[in-house]
Amino acid sequence: MRFKTIITVFLFGIFFISDISGRDNNEINICTTDYLNIRVEPDLKSKPLMSAVRINEKRQLRIGDTVRVLKRTEREETVNGVKGRWAYVDPGYSDKTCGWVFDYYLAKKEDFKLLKLLPNNYVLNFTDGDAPFEYEFYKDGIAIYKAIDEGEIDQKGKLYIDSRGRVLTIKYDNEELELMMMMRTFYLKDGEICVVGGGDLGDACAVVKK
Repeated sequence: MRFKTIITVFLFGIFFISDISGRDNNEINICTTDYLNIRVEPDLKSKPLMSAVRINEKRQLRIGDTVRVLKRTEREETVNGVKGRWAYVDPGYSDKTCGWVFDYYLAKKEDFKLLKLLPNNYVLNFTDGDAPFEYEFYKDGIAIYKAIDEGEIDQKGKLYIDSRGRVLTIKYDNEELELMMMMRTFYLKDGEICVVGGGDLGDACAVVKK
């Protein structure tokens, strides 16, 4: 009986490791939805990670947040009507806490395609701390970062959008498209281009350029 018990535990351990180890990608992904819970285990019923600073506050990813994917589960699942795998991610917290999110809501570099058409020309003004920023977006998908500081020059690039049509990022001329940790990204909301945390009361959105 003792021998059988040891074998059972051993086999369960092999199954668990096989199911969880998945693909050790260590790749940068971007969150394509808002307020995505980061969970303790790869299961929708698992508890969300809680803030180490604010009482009773969940740790969640905002749209446009970048994470480093450390591994994925092998088995594809259907969660809330969509298919994907669970990804163990490093969101870059100062306390090094990592957790699980459903990867249907993540996009990697290969998921971004050139955005060729916008309904209007737009201008987006916002502040990050005390620093002002201005971007212009044009119907043909051209994006321009407007120089603010003395000695800076405008930077021109093209807009890329993820496969689910939510997150936008800029590939500047003479640069590769890279999804870096803490990179500034934009998103579409009700036909508007917005940036996370760009306003005093929340996110800032572009207006039609006159």
